[in-house]
Amino acid sequence: RYATTNNFMQAVFYDEGLAFLQRPAAEALVRAHRRLRERGLGLLIHDAYRPWYVTKMFWDATPEDMKLFVANPANGSRHNRGAAVDLTLFDLATGQPVQMVGGYDEFSDRSFADYWGGTSLQRWHRGLLRDVMEAEGFDVYEFEWWHFDYRDWSEYPISNLTFQQIKNGLGRKDGRTTGMPNSHDEIKNGLARDADNCVNAPRFATPPPDRSAPREPQAGRWQPMRPSRARSRPRKRSADLAH
Repeated sequence: RYATTNNFMQAVFYDEGLAFLQRPAAEALVRAHRRLRERGLGLLIHDAYRPWYVTKMFWDATPEDMKLFVANPANGSRHNRGAAVDLTLFDLATGQPVQMVGGYDEFSDRSFADYWGGTSLQRWHRGLLRDVMEAEGFDVYEFEWWHFDYRDWSEYPISNLTFQQIKNGLGRKDGRTTGMPNSHDEIKNGLARDADNCVNAPRFATPPPDRSAPREPQAGRWQPMRPSRARSRPRKRSADLAH
């Protein structure tokens, strides 16, 4: 999304529409994608590794009462470590995103991972995404249903490398990738391998009937809406994660 203007900042931040992850996280993501095939679904990636300077730009441009949805650059983001991914489901037959309770980067309580609203089908798809990702070692961020952190995120340093620097092989030490994968081709080659040690996919219940008309998600638009005060506010976020 951040290689286009279809994002909450309505500005371009990346020169190319690429997604980089640390290899263990990338391989786990491929396994999650394969789990969904039997349901005719796949994973649509909005963002993965994000340079630190972009996190700083997001923070500076976000109003104080909306900073729940962005990471504090003083702590860094798990995106900056190449160990977090923003994503949703898409229909393999049509290529269209599956409608969720809220839109990607929507700054409202509809983005909370346990938000009770929306239709039954939207909530089921959100739960399916979470179950599949958690089965492969990811944890959802409680305020963003689309944001998942890989379990070993703390093993990787915060990086400020651009996509081009990653493709040029920067961030390597003694033949090992210390900050990010060596190149885009290396990532693609790694993701293409079969995961022989993949455990059996979990069994999911049949989706409930959708008895209400779906609401058009507000994807890519700034939503300056405060979380509902009619419900208890979520617990304070961790200092080192978020958007």
